[in-house]
Parts: sequence; C-alpha cells; structure tokens
Amino acid sequence: MAKLNEYYERTSVSDAHIICMALHPKQKFKHFCKHWGKDLFEDAKATVQENFIEQYKQLHAGSGTSSSTKEEVEASSDPSKPWLGEWNLFLQTHKTVPEGMGIANPLLNAHCYPTWTSLARDYLAIMTSSVSSERAFSAAGITISKHRN
Repeated sequence: MAKLNEYYERTSVSDAHIICMALHPKQKFKHFCKHWGKDLFEDAKATVQENFIEQYKQLHAGSGTSSSTKEEVEASSDPSKPWLGEWNLFLQTHKTVPEGMGIANPLLNAHCYPTWTSLARDYLAIMTSSVSSERAFSAAGITISKHRN
C-alpha cells in the first residue's frame, strides 16, 4: 500500500501523470473530480490546459490559422482562444472506445484532435518507457537484497 500511495502522490506533482490521466477517452477529468477535491481538480485541469495551449501554439506557429473543424468552430466562440474549440470538443465528446483501445483514442482520431494527439504522442511514450525502467530497478533491488541475506 505504501508503494501505491507513493505512486499516487507523484501524480499530483507531475504534469506527465496528470496529462496522461486526462487523455484517457473514457475518464478524462473524472478521476480528478471524484478523488482530488475541487481545488486540486481545478489545478489539474489548469495544468493540462496550459500544456494544451502551449502544444496548440507550437502546432499552429507560423500558419496564422488553425485547421479547425466545423465542430471546433461551433464549440469556440472566443476568437482570442482559437484552441478552445478543440479543447472543448475532446472533453465533451463521449465516444465508445472498443475494448483494448484504451488511451490510444486521441491517436486514432488525429484529424479531429490534432493537439490532443500531439500531447498523447509526447506524454504517453513517457509512461510506457518509465514502467520498464521502474521494473528493472525494482528487480535489481530484490536481487541485491536476496544476495545480501
């Protein structure tokens, strides 16, 4: 339980953990809303939104325009926030995700969610690569302690 609590506590201080949890097509911000309380939920949402806006700006730098879909344009009525359409479209869309597809949904809908897709490519790779190294360190610790006893 202590190890699980340690990992859970890391999610509150890591943009990567928070963004990966928000990327899950079925969960999005539900976990934060249910388990973190209003203030921490708002902090998590702000963290994801800041990263989303930065990613949006990088994707659309120099183009002068965004490749917004009709749905995105309708979802955003504020011209000072061109990113808001895609942000709201992803958060408000409740698509059924086939079993086994899980968190890869933004990657499958790259044409609808280009900024979310870019975040998924950047952040989901972190989570995958960190699991194997954590296992390696854990296994090494077990091996060392067995030999010392």
